[in-house]
Amino acid sequence: MVVDYSKWDKIELSDDSDIEVHPNVDKASFIRWKQRDIHEKRIQRDNEIKGLNIQREMYTHLNKRVDLMLSTLSDEQLSSEKARNLFLSDKFDKDEKCTIEDQNDAPTYNEMVEDLFTQITDDLEKEGKDPKDAELLKGKLTEHRKKIDTVLVQIGPKLKKLEEEKHLHISSEDIHDGWNSSIINKSTTSEAPAPKKSGKTTTQTTTTVETLNTPKKHVQTPSKPLDQLDELEALEETIEFSKIPNDQLIKSAKFLENHLYIVSEQQKDALMMTSFESQLAGDSKRTKQIIFQALIIQYVNDLFKMYGGAKASVTQKETAIGMFVGKLQDKSSPASKAFQDEFDRTFNHIKNRCKVLGEQEKEEPAGVETIQLRSMDPNSQLNVQAPKPGTSEYQVFEKIPKKMQDAVLTASLDEVNKVFETMSIDEAEEVLELFNESGVISISALLENEDEFNKLKEEEEKAAAQEGLDKIAEIDEADDDEDVVHRPAEGSS
Repeated sequence: MVVDYSKWDKIELSDDSDIEVHPNVDKASFIRWKQRDIHEKRIQRDNEIKGLNIQREMYTHLNKRVDLMLSTLSDEQLSSEKARNLFLSDKFDKDEKCTIEDQNDAPTYNEMVEDLFTQITDDLEKEGKDPKDAELLKGKLTEHRKKIDTVLVQIGPKLKKLEEEKHLHISSEDIHDGWNSSIINKSTTSEAPAPKKSGKTTTQTTTTVETLNTPKKHVQTPSKPLDQLDELEALEETIEFSKIPNDQLIKSAKFLENHLYIVSEQQKDALMMTSFESQLAGDSKRTKQIIFQALIIQYVNDLFKMYGGAKASVTQKETAIGMFVGKLQDKSSPASKAFQDEFDRTFNHIKNRCKVLGEQEKEEPAGVETIQLRSMDPNSQLNVQAPKPGTSEYQVFEKIPKKMQDAVLTASLDEVNKVFETMSIDEAEEVLELFNESGVISISALLENEDEFNKLKEEEEKAAAQEGLDKIAEIDEADDDEDVVHRPAEGSS
């Protein structure tokens, strides 16, 4: 009789029976780390398998709908949102959704196709194209179809590899008792239902089974309502996430699963802004850590969009996180390389930008207040021009210090500001008054269209007319005063 012992090689032991460690390493701590590592890898692998199966089922059903729409609908129908939705409801079950998903709030396949068309029309509008052009819609759908086909082709080999890895190891899920069996009545409530009354006395035992690894779902509440955040304000949780070391990807994944609300474009941008602060302070290590975590949020947020964005279920989001972290751990994968390339580009950009800002700060006199002329309206600019000689304005202009006169004659606002940098606030304010009297500074505005020009022209004409009326009133008032003062007294000659 030959016994095959090779099957025992697949068992992952969490016991300390034959583990040898270095004398300087705490054996108990090492064993706990090993147990946790095995458990986390198993969860990650299962999440990836589930995610790939969900993708395959979803994309297969989406392709059926898109293919039938392309082959059946006319250009006019394809351009009409109402016609498209009626077609989907008529040809497919409007309630059909992914069977692998166990969330009630998961979007249906018809809703996902509707979201796809919304995304395509939005993209066309951003590109300045007609979102109702049937040919453009077909082109975008074809591009999307090719991407899905590429993903579907890759899913098969990936699933096969993950399944092989899973079957290489025996876990507690694979252990079955082949001889003994028992039945356990489970109840979701603390009290067992009352047994039916009969002539016999019966006893009912309710057993609740709880494991240490049973996930406890809870409502995730941010420390501050998201709609009350400033544009670049980071939540406390996001800052905490940014402090997780770059090599602790599993910890990052678990943190995101417990704080799904920080996965957003706004929180990514807010976190990225803090990297400028750390780099300006000279802490490149902290800057890299922030950028790394911010990019994780960015990539995971992009994956959420594949599942419908805000409509994605919690399970879908957790699956996306597991898939991405799995890709990131595989240093040879294209996703990991693309992530690393973007990380390097982002860090170099921030480093160079902070270097420029630092040099500019050194060039500016520290602690000295100066006056600088700048236009606050992006649609207007300040012009510098010396008045014509022989005019009253030129006489005022000659009172301006010589170095500022020379700057004005260059007609360059930058040159004028350079001279202002050398002046005290009091001296600069005196020059500004002379500028105002001599008309050295003027404003030119960029008008968007003819209506805006006509409106401005009308306002100027009204202002000129009012100014003329005011002058006439002043003259009349002066004449009245003159009559009172110079009118001869009665009886005088």
